[in-house]
Amino acid sequence: MNRKYRFILKTMVIATIPLTVPVALYFICDPFKVLRTYDDYFADGLSVNKGVVTASTFEAENPAHHYDSFILGSSISCYYEADNWKKFLEPGARPFHFDTSNQPIRTLRRTVEYLERNAYSLRNILIVLDPFIFRLQPDKTDMVFIDPPQIRKEWWYKTFFHYKMISHFLNVKYLVSYLPWLYSKEKRSYCDTNIFEPQPITWDRITNEEHVYSWDDSISHCPEIFYARHPIGCEPKPYNSSKENLINKDIEEDMRTIAVILNRNGCNYKVVISPNLRREVLNECDDRIMRNIFGHNYHNLGRDFHAAMTDHTNFYDNTHYRASLAGQIMQKIYAGTDIENMNRLFLND
Repeated sequence: MNRKYRFILKTMVIATIPLTVPVALYFICDPFKVLRTYDDYFADGLSVNKGVVTASTFEAENPAHHYDSFILGSSISCYYEADNWKKFLEPGARPFHFDTSNQPIRTLRRTVEYLERNAYSLRNILIVLDPFIFRLQPDKTDMVFIDPPQIRKEWWYKTFFHYKMISHFLNVKYLVSYLPWLYSKEKRSYCDTNIFEPQPITWDRITNEEHVYSWDDSISHCPEIFYARHPIGCEPKPYNSSKENLINKDIEEDMRTIAVILNRNGCNYKVVISPNLRREVLNECDDRIMRNIFGHNYHNLGRDFHAAMTDHTNFYDNTHYRASLAGQIMQKIYAGTDIENMNRLFLND
């Protein structure tokens, strides 16, 4: 090897030295919990990708539990309690929350395609949406929001996913808070990149269900203190809708694909548009498209629950509502289901 090539090789080795320690730290510590499975992904309080938590937990637990009923959506679907949902389903339903953070419609479609592609049972599905969901751009690459590799079928995607994860970890804005935490375990952010989970989540591994019991307790006993710390910041106002349609051609195609898959599998499903304290509702055109796609399975409740909307203690913020309101929503959309008769027919089969 001549002197020129030795110099180039030596320069390359020296250049990689500063990255060696943090890259090794990434693989050893697995800060985003994407390299291994865990008993509790939220135990240390670091932010994680909920899509990865969902998909990894599902693939680890499904062989034992054989899930056949799924609650799909973004974080607004988290507080639909699985045990409560089972009351509206036929006996023997085995529910699982298959949610991701800030889930755009394209990711929802990929989730449904993943479930069918792998021949998982699609017995019951509840899809929880909000008007803001239709504004979310597909294919986000942020650590918290990027699609989990399990639901993607592109050959290159897994490599791309881990590249984005390592890149996020090597960002000095992340390391400046992570390294002190790794040493002291004290949750302190030293820049505008928050590396910690903002909610005190209690997580159920079997159903992938999230609870924020300490927040619920605070709202129940000291709502003034809770909302002073977590202001909703939403003054009462009339219902409003976008003048421009939220459902473009791509979103409409995604929704139609979802409907085709669910119908093809004989799935008992509901699609619900949630109420919110922003008072945002779908415009007539978007509502008509959804009704055309999903028919009687579609429930637009954006203007419903007037009493609940006047009581802010039903909400954590202007979009995420508590399990009590989620229970009322399930009662309304499943009101036409005669569970007792369904149970008798099931038991007599």
